[in-house]
Amino acid sequence: MDSLPDALVGCDDAGTIVVVNAEAERVFGWGRDELIGARLDILIPESHKSAHSADVDAFLDKPGFRPMSSRPVLSGLRRDGSQFPAEISLSWVRTEAGNLALAAVRDITERLEATRLAALVESSDDAILGKTMDGVIITWNPACERLYGFTAIEAIGQPVSALLLPADEPDDIAEILAKLRAGERVGRYEARRRHKDGTVLEVSLAVSPIRDSSGQLVGASTIARDVSVISRRMRDAARLAAIVESSEDAIMGVSTEWVLTSWNSAAERMYGYTAEEALGRTPESLLIPAGRRDEAAELYERVRNGESLIGIPVRRWRKDGSPVDVSLTISPILDPSGRMMGASAIARDITKDLEGARELEAAEARYRTLVEQVPAIIYDWGFQGDLHHTRGNYVSPQIEAVLGFTPREAIADPQFWLVRLHPDDRVRVEAETIRLIEGAAPLTIEFRMLAKDGHPVALRSQAVVLERDEHGKPSRIQGVVIDITAEKAAEEVLRKGAEEKTQLINLLAHELFTPITSIQGAALTLSSLGEQLSSEDLSGLAEGVAKGAARLRRLVRNLDAAARLDRGDMTGSGRMWSLGEILAFALHEFQFESDALDFNLALDQKPATRTTVVDLPLVGQAVGIVIENALDYSNGEAIDIKFEERGDGPLISVSDRGPGVPSAQRDRIFELFTQVDSSDSRGHEGMGVGLFLARRVMRLHGGDLEYEARPDGGSIFTFCFLPAESAA
Repeated sequence: MDSLPDALVGCDDAGTIVVVNAEAERVFGWGRDELIGARLDILIPESHKSAHSADVDAFLDKPGFRPMSSRPVLSGLRRDGSQFPAEISLSWVRTEAGNLALAAVRDITERLEATRLAALVESSDDAILGKTMDGVIITWNPACERLYGFTAIEAIGQPVSALLLPADEPDDIAEILAKLRAGERVGRYEARRRHKDGTVLEVSLAVSPIRDSSGQLVGASTIARDVSVISRRMRDAARLAAIVESSEDAIMGVSTEWVLTSWNSAAERMYGYTAEEALGRTPESLLIPAGRRDEAAELYERVRNGESLIGIPVRRWRKDGSPVDVSLTISPILDPSGRMMGASAIARDITKDLEGARELEAAEARYRTLVEQVPAIIYDWGFQGDLHHTRGNYVSPQIEAVLGFTPREAIADPQFWLVRLHPDDRVRVEAETIRLIEGAAPLTIEFRMLAKDGHPVALRSQAVVLERDEHGKPSRIQGVVIDITAEKAAEEVLRKGAEEKTQLINLLAHELFTPITSIQGAALTLSSLGEQLSSEDLSGLAEGVAKGAARLRRLVRNLDAAARLDRGDMTGSGRMWSLGEILAFALHEFQFESDALDFNLALDQKPATRTTVVDLPLVGQAVGIVIENALDYSNGEAIDIKFEERGDGPLISVSDRGPGVPSAQRDRIFELFTQVDSSDSRGHEGMGVGLFLARRVMRLHGGDLEYEARPDGGSIFTFCFLPAESAA
């Protein structure tokens, strides 16, 4: 009995212990002498005694062998009062001394613990494997399969290193087993292991020795936990922390109560507070004076409502009291459930940016002021691919004075410059602009545009491409447009002046040639035949010389009067003269020509005594010019000179029966150097100065010279004088 592995306790019908073996002494803690003769109850816990009595009664009622597997787990009571789980088998033995009930008691504490531990291992979320001291896998729980991908059948019997160690990884498994053999304690460490699919995992390992009942080291157990995500997050956190710490921006973290929880080095440099001074305080108490904190409270409330604030310009105050302008970005920090757990704030010092912006704004204002003082249109235009896809960036205000459009109106129409081009200039300007776009040198071009009221304006534009896109096409062009209308008008005046100068020279040559030729011929005749000529011939030659000289004198006097008018030397002042006196002065000019011209002069004397205030020589010269023209074009017919009255003053009219003035030229006959017939073969002399001079003289005196065609052919020129009382 003493060699049996189970505790044996025998008792008689009265429940008195009569026999025990050595294992019973060990299990219950009582000596053999103490147990024999004692009641069986001393080995049964109080809580089990009632059930035990029932069991005993049932057994005595029907004795027989009852194995351990057929009975529930019971408890035994040790001498020290502790209990242990037990399996008990009962048998009935007849002896000479009487019936004996034998109970075989087995302490199953270790077995239950092993079962419990096995269940824990099987249900654990951590991968737990057992291996021999040679590194061969002997146990492999389901979590191992989930972690590494190998089933227990695939793993058990395989060396750990061959199965799980990545090819490029040092063999830490052999090193760990060596430490266990040496009796060293192995703490938790992190290593890399290979998954069945070849991916490498980061795991946290805890290795423990496995010993047998004698304490002999027989293997090791390893608990592995996948920390790939945690390691990655830790690396990310470390990297983020390094970025935050090295950032030039002040980065702060706050709790939901808006208390500072982090404060990087840039925040210390920007605001002057150390982390120890800042942490635990609210940003507003640290950085904002008491009277200015409403703005911060408003920002915080927006963040609490889930809004992210980006680039809000605010002013904060440093530890030394000086202000600093910052661009503030605040974002809520949310937990996995989306609940706010704090906020991050990033502040960037924008003091220099604001100073630069103010300087740029001032420079732009100066530039704009300068541009707007320039007597030209400055424009900045954007291109989007080609000439017909543009946008206006800027047009100076001068455009309104030049073209009548406001800058806003010009910018609003992307095709403004093309649409308003003069139709005759459009093709040429578009071609030149395309040449500029295609990469030619800066463009200078003259063209006309239609102003808002429709009249053409001559312009000169100088344009240059400022920016091009990645394809080399212009994206921005800038130019200066100058109003050259006055310049073009001046050029036209100069051109006309040059033409008139040439015309004058030609006319002078022509007009002077005839009287000079006449005088020269008479002089030559007198010189060569003077003594042979009769008195009648001599008189005729003298009259010819006198006529030529008179004509030259009138011609030179007319030119001199025109020059004086052009210089403004004539004032139109004078004294009172009658119309008859004015006509008499004019006819005096023809005293050398009246007999030879063979004309009829009809005078109506009725209003001849009417008076006006004039410069007699000047007005008489004007009347003489018109009379001379009438005589030239009358073809020997009589001319009519009349004194007339009109409601606004006295008149002198001179009419002839010549060819008259074609209707197309009637508006131009009073222009300088204008002739009805300007050909070299014309039948009448004249320079186109007389009628111009006559009208200017009359207008200088407040009157006028008018023209009308005679109904039956010829012309009527009418001198309109101011009455004496008005002229005075």
